[in-house]
Amino acid sequence: MEHVLVIDEDPRRAGALTLLLEDFGCRVQQAGGAAEALVKLHRDCFDVVVLDLELSLMESWIILRRARQEGGAFPPIVVLASTEEAAEWIGDYRPAAFLVKPAPTFSLLGAIKGVSATLQAGAAQH
Repeated sequence: MEHVLVIDEDPRRAGALTLLLEDFGCRVQQAGGAAEALVKLHRDCFDVVVLDLELSLMESWIILRRARQEGGAFPPIVVLASTEEAAEWIGDYRPAAFLVKPAPTFSLLGAIKGVSATLQAGAAQH
């Protein structure tokens, strides 16, 4: 069962995403912004982070910058964005997956399951 942190400042979107992921067996926590997300990331262990780039630009940048700084210590990020062009905004950070909203359910679940499987395979090799 994947443990997922959903970062989205819109409580309705975060709630809908949480229900969807829970229906497919994920354990989910929500954060409404970068500060809350960073506290949760340091307090709990997550398999993957789902980051909505429609979070304010600065909030998204804080999360992506921290992920770059911490490297492998930071959970993989699945980015949700409104347009393909948003991929240019995130610059040299390469998310585990980049999905354009509204992303089909199977695409989001596939990205999360794929990240989890990759992490488990890597852990089994060590």
